[in-house]
Amino acid sequence: HKIDPKDMTRLNEKVKLLLPNAPTTLVIGQGKTELDYYNIADILMVDWYPVAHLALESFGQELNLAKERLQTNKDFWGVVQAFNWKDYKQYRPDNDRIGRFPTEEEIYFMSWQGLANGANGLFYYTFTTNRRKLNTYSPQVWSALKKTLKDIKKFSFFIDKGKEVKTPFILSKDLENRTWLYKDNYYTLIANTSDKTISP
Repeated sequence: HKIDPKDMTRLNEKVKLLLPNAPTTLVIGQGKTELDYYNIADILMVDWYPVAHLALESFGQELNLAKERLQTNKDFWGVVQAFNWKDYKQYRPDNDRIGRFPTEEEIYFMSWQGLANGANGLFYYTFTTNRRKLNTYSPQVWSALKKTLKDIKKFSFFIDKGKEVKTPFILSKDLENRTWLYKDNYYTLIANTSDKTISP
């Protein structure tokens, strides 16, 4: 919203005075946001919502861009799209309203691709639209979120407790990846950003 970084820093400090034990977060809309915003809050989030305007893989690419520009090892979260752009004001009022909810496959892909590109947390936006909760407004999306999170939880042990290391093998450039070492075992997360099947 074009708030000056100095004003944002003051707001963050004000929240810290009121709630000293609560972590603060700042959400940026794209990876190439001005660097002065990156280290204001305890958690940096990137909300890049590609469905249905942009290439799906651009979600992880924006996260990767932001992660590379981070100057600290602070918490870094991806905000995954769980809404329909048609329900929001369009930037170009002369255009037709474009939008739809992400499919189950798209939510699943963006979540794992976000983790493959450096996120150590995920947030899903949004749980209410037009004052209706997601589970009643779009049960299919709600079901997709639950399935995705169930699978992520199953593998969260090496993400939460493992040590991030360099991937010990070479992969195609279309295969975004991230590797953890946990209890002497390597765990590699691979996201295929191409439109074809690729063997690692």
